Amino acid sequence: MRILCVGTGGRAGYLTAALMEANHSVSSVERIVDAAYLVAIEQIDAVIALTAGDPADAARAMIARPEHTVLVVIDTPGDQDARIAALYAGADVCFTGHYEYAELDARLHALWREAGQSEVDPVRTAALSAAGMTLSRATRSLIGPGEVALALTRREYLLMECLLRQSGTVVQRDDLIAYVFGDADADGVSLQRLVSALRRRITESGWCLRLDTVPRIGYSLVLEAEDVPQAPVQAR
Repeated sequence: MRILCVGTGGRAGYLTAALMEANHSVSSVERIVDAAYLVAIEQIDAVIALTAGDPADAARAMIARPEHTVLVVIDTPGDQDARIAALYAGADVCFTGHYEYAELDARLHALWREAGQSEVDPVRTAALSAAGMTLSRATRSLIGPGEVALALTRREYLLMECLLRQSGTVVQRDDLIAYVFGDADADGVSLQRLVSALRRRITESGWCLRLDTVPRIGYSLVLEAEDVPQAPVQAR
């Protein structure tokens, strides 16, 4: 899931670290106006805004966000009337500053599913299902036929997730860099190295997945159809 955090200081740092540890793609900004701009030009699944007594203002600032983008507001001190006002102003969820991260993560996925953006973890697509494979966020691994698991680094996982979300199409290089590396300094060379390493590991596994390079554009995840088991033909 691509998440944009809005806030400053230790609270924002803790939240960003926790989301990254949970294998999300995370970027951060300090101002809600910057978040409103970014969601208009980039594919962002959720915005989490950290506020200090003005949650409704944050919700109003994000009112024009795309339909698929979930807005979560975490307010300190978290006065009940203020949180209710934020919900009426357009927030999808409003927590107090004493929220539990596990509940936040679960609520994000519930809202995302309601918006039709994702199935319950682990991630599956028609292509992976046909090949008997699964990408699991819980174990951060690609699980192949026979439940054989290929453990992934966090960035390898995000690379696979981004490619799978646009399975069958070419994903532009800049979109992959933003999804996989977030706020970290990275360029096309960084992405190329990551793709090459993961491609080699998938090839060694013998699975029917292929990471294809489309010169000057990006990458695509290809299921090698000739390796996919075909349904038996019924005798007449």
